[in-house]
Amino acid sequence: MASTNSSERPPEVQNVREYPELGRTVRPYVPAKSLNTDYPLIDSDPHFRRVVSYARPSDYTSALGFSALIPGTMLFWERISPSEVGRNGFRQIMRLSTTLGLFSGFYLFYSRSINRFYGFSENRREVEMDMREMTDKVKKGEPLYGVSTMTEYMQGVASRQS
Repeated sequence: MASTNSSERPPEVQNVREYPELGRTVRPYVPAKSLNTDYPLIDSDPHFRRVVSYARPSDYTSALGFSALIPGTMLFWERISPSEVGRNGFRQIMRLSTTLGLFSGFYLFYSRSINRFYGFSENRREVEMDMREMTDKVKKGEPLYGVSTMTEYMQGVASRQS
């Protein structure tokens, strides 16, 4: 039977990731990857509110059209080849197709807008809006990206993970 003397136990191990104040983390600093695109990068990690507020009218139009495409197709198919599921069955199908249409339309809307932030598509208007917004903040004496409530360590973690 092994003795349970405290001198024979290994010392308690504390993870450096859970306790960063005990030492340095072993992960080396990895800078953000820069992409070679035809248009300038505006923000590599834009806030949801910025992406939606910088959207163009064409984004809204394409999202509305795409949202109506799925339920419209279901109505068209029902006219061409009736499913004969009855009124209640068709209502459920239309609810599902409308929900799918709305989600896919929003996804198209968001992806078109965020691709301009990354520089994947033409973004002259967004660059001008960003410069105007940042210039106004500098004139008012505000920090460019707001005041963070996180510690510097947690800001670094969030930056590396995004």
